[in-house]
Amino acid sequence: MEIELKYIVDDRDTFEKWLVKNAKKKGDLHQIDEYFVPENDNWFEQKYADKYLRIRRTAEQGSITFKLWHQGKEEGKFTHCDEYETGIVDTDQMGMILKSLGLGTLCIVDKKRAKYMFEDYEIVIDEVKDLGLFCEIEFKGEVGEDANVMRIRQEIKALGASIPGLKVPEKNDPIQYGYVYALLR
Repeated sequence: MEIELKYIVDDRDTFEKWLVKNAKKKGDLHQIDEYFVPENDNWFEQKYADKYLRIRRTAEQGSITFKLWHQGKEEGKFTHCDEYETGIVDTDQMGMILKSLGLGTLCIVDKKRAKYMFEDYEIVIDEVKDLGLFCEIEFKGEVGEDANVMRIRQEIKALGASIPGLKVPEKNDPIQYGYVYALLR
């Protein structure tokens, strides 16, 4: 189960000073994510896409991920997702397999990511090509079957509000639905 929130970085220097003082750096990555959809069923043509299928490429490894988002009580407000991910050796071959099965490339997200850990939270700075600078805060602690998703989301919100240099996206800002959604809008 994945529980995360996105923020806009509006003061990089202040935010990075907080990270250096309070969090442990885990590394830097350059990630290229290729998102796929069935040719006859573009999930992103819905008002709110609830499925994501991607191949991720980094210098060290590749992976394929499917995410199925769960909507909360309010329309368009997703609370968490089921995430299924596995490593792959040849990302180009996997892309060809998906295309042979009738899926097409929807979008490419090219980002430079710096990863940090703060208590049970992974905090990343994403510099996304053609979009800007963002932060994701994801809960990495133990999540059991009876997890209180809303409580964890509230904890992430409180943490995000306490970190200087971050800004909560506006209510209808597409970035809150992910980088793909924002790039397509």
